Amino acid sequence: MSADLLGHRVVLRRRAGERDGRPVFADILGHLVDVSGAGLVVRRDDGTRVSVPAAEVHRLRAVPPGRADIVGLERVAAASWPAPETAALGQWLLRAGEGWTRRANSALVLGDPGLPVLVALDRVRDWYVARNLVPRLAVPLPTMAAADRVAARSGWEHDVVTEVLVRPVSPAPPDPEVRFAPVPDAGWAAVYQARSVPPVANAILTGPPVVTFGSLVQDGVPVAIGRGVVDGDWLGIAAMETLPGHRRRGLAARMLRALLGWGAAHGAVRCYLQVEDTNAAARALYTGLGFVRHHRYRLHTG
Repeated sequence: MSADLLGHRVVLRRRAGERDGRPVFADILGHLVDVSGAGLVVRRDDGTRVSVPAAEVHRLRAVPPGRADIVGLERVAAASWPAPETAALGQWLLRAGEGWTRRANSALVLGDPGLPVLVALDRVRDWYVARNLVPRLAVPLPTMAAADRVAARSGWEHDVVTEVLVRPVSPAPPDPEVRFAPVPDAGWAAVYQARSVPPVANAILTGPPVVTFGSLVQDGVPVAIGRGVVDGDWLGIAAMETLPGHRRRGLAARMLRALLGWGAAHGAVRCYLQVEDTNAAARALYTGLGFVRHHRYRLHTG
């Protein structure tokens, strides 16, 4: 049970001694970052780590993600897909990347925009129109549900809902057919859904400091790919693709396990990825590999 919660936000109740012949307990709130036979390690929100011997662990339970957890993960995810142009509107992050991917060309709603939401929506629309881009909002749910409702009432259309899934990172033995590279080569780009990586895409994909591009190669040709980014103890996985003629052979699962192993080797403890809620095949794959929903976000088009 403890290993299943690795990387999750938890409350650990430990035996802290006795008083008048009765046990005294203390609770520790934070993220479970290490599990071993000797005990558990919880990282508090202030960054300090508490090691609890196994004999002192009384109870351990997961804590559902709160507002700070959702906003924090959305900031990590935004940094892993960095738009070339950004601007702040209060706590909203406006992103533009020449129209390449909705993620890099949408305003991420992360709190108070510093003005009435209706006024902020007009500012967002003007910002994107000035760049000849479609105005879009990315609204994390349920944290920013109020802004989601205001956008819907003011004429912004629902576009797509994306699930943000998480699981612990675990070491994995090397896969002899998986190659990792610091930049996407022509073979990787040929498998990618866009079938090409234009200059703006290359800037976004290679932007993070710790990034890798994995290719599963058979007969000298990449047939499945993925991208990994490590930011602190988070591993972000994206760009998972398999050539049509090679699907349903378990290659995507192998690519994902290899990326998890790469992330573990680079210090990641927990992993996230994003998948549209209409992509049943991908959701089934990720669920089968132990991913669970952290939260969702909805895209609106204005």
